[in-house]
Amino acid sequence: MRYIWINPVVDRMYDRSCLHLLLQKHGYLRVECRENWGQRVLKEYKRLAESSQVPVADVRCPKVWKLLEERYKGNGILIPAIEPILMHCAREIAGREELKGKAKVITTPCEILADIGNKAKLPETRFVSWKQFLLELGERLESEKLESSPIPPGFFQNLQCLVVSITGEDEVCSYLKNGDYGAARMIELLWCRDGCHHGDGVIDLE
Repeated sequence: MRYIWINPVVDRMYDRSCLHLLLQKHGYLRVECRENWGQRVLKEYKRLAESSQVPVADVRCPKVWKLLEERYKGNGILIPAIEPILMHCAREIAGREELKGKAKVITTPCEILADIGNKAKLPETRFVSWKQFLLELGERLESEKLESSPIPPGFFQNLQCLVVSITGEDEVCSYLKNGDYGAARMIELLWCRDGCHHGDGVIDLE
């Protein structure tokens, strides 16, 4: 038996029973996280936002993290060393005692997350975009077009500080290039417009 973790974007795209049958057909058993890693990550951002003298950038999105690292280090913005929530989930699953010795697959909504995950070399764990995973299985599965993101902007809305939220490639690049962060203490940055659901790992770009 092989184990698979389905990311929230993919989870929302399909009827659960159809998804279960597809995975079962190919010998995969779905596994879930026990820890609420979203809340753990939020607490870490909250701690940084309360103690930092400069705005804290949201690096949950690896596209944003890469852009910040390459162009904006030292530009009056804190780039925290906080891994994406998906990586925290993967580390839990890779380290679970009852799953040791078993093959594990972590599906991602974008190719860059799959690359980052595989570079971490977690034991018996492979990261693959959902689009690539279906190609490897030689399957197609009827999906629903998501009108709203499972990972929408607003992750930091309850922090007791000024939060600026920017989504979309052009908007993110323009905001960072301008460099005027004002009194913001937390800057939410998502590469996909309106939240995480249009990544190159889940949609057909051809």
